[in-house]
Amino acid sequence: MRRLISFTGLLVWTLAGCAGSPDGGTAYNFFLTEDVNLMMKGPQQDTPAEEHLATGTRVRILNGGGASTLVETVDRKQGWVPSSALKMQEDSIPGTGPTGSFGSHSGW
Repeated sequence: MRRLISFTGLLVWTLAGCAGSPDGGTAYNFFLTEDVNLMMKGPQQDTPAEEHLATGTRVRILNGGGASTLVETVDRKQGWVPSSALKMQEDSIPGTGPTGSFGSHSGW
């Protein structure tokens, strides 16, 4: 019985941490559909990229809509990536079904 109470307490504490985040734990609802360079100095920087992000990396959109989009990774790295490499997670918008890439989404 004591183990069950301890486990329940741990579970509630863990879930409370997610619920207490400013975005409710859903801000990182886009992912990369290909390996990309993360351009931290701007979308058209002349220097080599500082970071490389792998296919499937979860990100959130900070600013964008054109050819490049400013994103932030789960580990708080920020930079510009090609908009065509972004796709919204299908489960992040209930009842909407499959979604297209960020760059082709109408209404942005």
